[in-house]
Amino acid sequence: MDSEFYSELHPLHADSVSTDLSVPLHAAWDISEHLLEGKTVLEAGCGGMGAQAIQLMSYNPARLVVLDLSENNIRSARSNFESVHGERPNCEFMTFDLCSQDLPREAFDVIHHRGVFQHLPDKNFALDNLYRALKPGGHLLIATYGHGGLLSMISGALRPPFRHVSMRWAQRFLLRCGISPDLVSGILDHLYVPVQTRFTRAEAINMVTSRGFCIVKDVSDLTHEIDTSRCQGGFFSFWAKYVYPNSNRKIGWLSRLLFGTFGNSLVAIKL
Repeated sequence: MDSEFYSELHPLHADSVSTDLSVPLHAAWDISEHLLEGKTVLEAGCGGMGAQAIQLMSYNPARLVVLDLSENNIRSARSNFESVHGERPNCEFMTFDLCSQDLPREAFDVIHHRGVFQHLPDKNFALDNLYRALKPGGHLLIATYGHGGLLSMISGALRPPFRHVSMRWAQRFLLRCGISPDLVSGILDHLYVPVQTRFTRAEAINMVTSRGFCIVKDVSDLTHEIDTSRCQGGFFSFWAKYVYPNSNRKIGWLSRLLFGTFGNSLVAIKL
């Protein structure tokens, strides 16, 4: 995967930080607020915004290690993190390739891995890596793209022809059409990200359990409240208020139409 793909989209989707903070992490995963307190925690793929790292630190872990493949992502995520928490001696940011470098054995109590797995080229290596790095009894919080829905069908059909169109040209064209930068970022993400794998619920569970993890909770359809005041930008505000599947059940059909199974969010442990 192109390590700097997402760093090229940073100027377009800066509003995603506030949106990602709109749901408390413990509520999104249906875990205890104290699960991370005093623990050694790994953020296995922070992206350029670093919103999840910001959330993870708010639960007072003893140590937080934040990884990403991209140097630019690490710089951007650290900057966003420090704007909220300042410099923390117990938080370390580093570039790391989950598909080729070995994580330290049994080093972490909790591993958070959201929105990354579907983009990894060697998923078995990455899962084995995460398994090895987790302490016995430790928790893996993993979320992947779901399968089905108009979004996956349309993006899947458009990805092959768009390989012949420059992403920068497509970005300029979409912006000139008056589409908001945050929505342009989402479109370019689905059309140009080098690896994009979608999973049915059964496929996601089988993938995780086949590498030795035990699923203790499936929170894919968990209902939780969104703080819409945190959602900035036209697209993110609309998404949070009307489209996100657990925020407005009156039009849940729209979420199912667009996203199908939306996503797979699993809480697993290492026995």
